[in-house]
Amino acid sequence: MRLDTKAFQGKAGEITVGLVLLDFFVLGRRLRGPVADAVFYLTNLVIVVSMLVAVYVHLHPNVPAEVLPFQSKPPVVTLIMLGLALVNAWLRRRNTTSVAAWA
Repeated sequence: MRLDTKAFQGKAGEITVGLVLLDFFVLGRRLRGPVADAVFYLTNLVIVVSMLVAVYVHLHPNVPAEVLPFQSKPPVVTLIMLGLALVNAWLRRRNTTSVAAWA
């Protein structure tokens, strides 16, 4: 029972992060200020941390490929998602500072 709860919490957290980022995409410029920045960076941080854990799991020798997504041992998709989250945060940081410089 305890394992099912952890799996549910993990999936619920991933879905919540995805919905928050979708909200940023849909609402666009209407979300502003330090709270919006904090939420955006926090969601990207959650993605980075979960992808780092996923890379560890993929590279762990005692984890069989059959239990992994796509049943592939090399963490190719995981590293792509990690890179996308980092680029996403970097682009927001760059755009926020360049907009502030123009103001």
